[in-house]
Amino acid sequence: MTPRPRPCRSAATRLLTTLIACASAEIAFARPALELIEVRAVQPAAEPPAEPPAERSEVFGGISGLAYDPRSDRWLAVRDHPAIIYELTFPPAAAGRDTPVFARRVASLPGDARDAEAVAPASDGSWFVAFESPATAVRFDHDFRHATELRAARDAGAGLPSNKSWEAAAILPSDPPSLLLISETGLAPTPDDPARIRRARAVLIDPARDAEIARGVYDISPPADFPLGGAGVTEIAPVDARRFLALERTITPTRGFDGVLFLVELTRDDGSLRFTKHRLASLRELGVTNPGNVEAMALGPRHADGSRTLVIINDDNLGAGTPPGTRAIILRLTP
Repeated sequence: MTPRPRPCRSAATRLLTTLIACASAEIAFARPALELIEVRAVQPAAEPPAEPPAERSEVFGGISGLAYDPRSDRWLAVRDHPAIIYELTFPPAAAGRDTPVFARRVASLPGDARDAEAVAPASDGSWFVAFESPATAVRFDHDFRHATELRAARDAGAGLPSNKSWEAAAILPSDPPSLLLISETGLAPTPDDPARIRRARAVLIDPARDAEIARGVYDISPPADFPLGGAGVTEIAPVDARRFLALERTITPTRGFDGVLFLVELTRDDGSLRFTKHRLASLRELGVTNPGNVEAMALGPRHADGSRTLVIINDDNLGAGTPPGTRAIILRLTP
């Protein structure tokens, strides 16, 4: 039998096929819009006089993680050290711009782990908190009294640099739910591999089995003034089972602090994770004049028009930050 000739695809046909594929991918991964609503100070609420003095915080600040719990309609923030959980109360929309967001102490976290960096709600009412000393994650009951460490998180954090380990954590609404942890930066650079500090470690854990599912490398985008300055992942917030928002804090000599927001798609290939990043905007581009050391971020409930409130809070290093004080940057995320 004489073989039939294969049809020849013209260059124009190949180009059209490529454009259609790219357009389809962009539609499937539509980029939401971000809009700055306002910036408000965050201040501690008055503590009851009966609270033991040993449980009081001398200086308010150091907020390094934020979460919204749809089950209880609560915003909870975590302070790094000592590890303290606060509940945030936002003023009504009609309140004056000088009305602060109030932070009420909920609990001091038990256990030996230090430097809490992220908090994430589970669907059963429990909470996960990521720590840096050591690099681990701990599951707390609904009132933060009982703690159970995830050994898989500690094992996956082995070798990460001190104070740069599990900075970001989120429970992805997969089936079953999974815990995603990402380090602030990668391992220290070497002469042979000077860029590896910009490759953060990411691990996906099944908290029900306390077992690692997969791991991969999350590439950190360099700051605008690169090679000057630095950048690191400071918070993630789940959008759905395969997408999340990522906040990358940057600092450069000319621009100071900024925070860049990305929509990130996660794909799994057996035990490997891959990330596709889509840049949305920086906080300065959105109109925040001095974002500060932004480390905490969470998505709120979905509104009638499909938009969601996005809140970002800076860690002022307990009064030593620039600018001083804790502030809530409130944005609108529209699909």
